[in-house]
Amino acid sequence: MIKAAPEDMMKSYCGVGNPFTLRNVIPDTDLLDVGCGSGFDLFCASHAVGPLGKVFGIDLSPAMVAKAERGLAKTGRQNAEVKVADAENLPFEEGKFDTVISNGTLNLIPDKERAVSEIYRVLAPGGYFLCADMVRREDAPPVDGERRDWDQ
Repeated sequence: MIKAAPEDMMKSYCGVGNPFTLRNVIPDTDLLDVGCGSGFDLFCASHAVGPLGKVFGIDLSPAMVAKAERGLAKTGRQNAEVKVADAENLPFEEGKFDTVISNGTLNLIPDKERAVSEIYRVLAPGGYFLCADMVRREDAPPVDGERRDWDQ
């Protein structure tokens, strides 16, 4: 799959893990990629859902959405759509998606609770949220004996 992705798509890829290792994506279903960036995970998902499935990607950056659209066009994928949107206000109806993926996005969102609430709002009953992200489990160590701004 990686070799089939356009070089431009791979140069801008910044995922932190592989959400697809958590569960197989079900063919012929709808999938949302929250924070799709340059579109690599969206590209992989478009293969996983097959020609009868549909994948949607959102990103906050118009430049990244444009890059994802260009990359997907180069691959000839017909079942993928990308739009500029905010994860805290997803522009989709309730229960639309069978699977939602996120790869390194939630840690960047200011209102994580709102974003997760939105993800579960658009997730169909019995659907799956596949998330790869970075999480801090304890306070960061002090720097030179002083506390950092976020620890205060």
